[in-house]
Amino acid sequence: LTGVMAALVNTESEWRDYLLTPNQTDLEQYTTAVLMLNRQLNLLRQRIKNNPVQQQRLVTLEFLIAQWRSLLDQT
Repeated sequence: LTGVMAALVNTESEWRDYLLTPNQTDLEQYTTAVLMLNRQLNLLRQRIKNNPVQQQRLVTLEFLIAQWRSLLDQT
């Protein structure tokens, strides 16, 4: 879960950098951060594959992350 949280913070930071100085490099760093977030979610999914309660919580977390990213993308 720590990896997911770190990836979320990094994703937000890279998005904010892109908004402040809209250049291609910052957008690429944001895209890379999103990929890392997805990797971290996949790693977490593998770690909890035998725990249905945690799997349901991950579904909720992924839904919330999707909403959050949608808000970022509207900016």
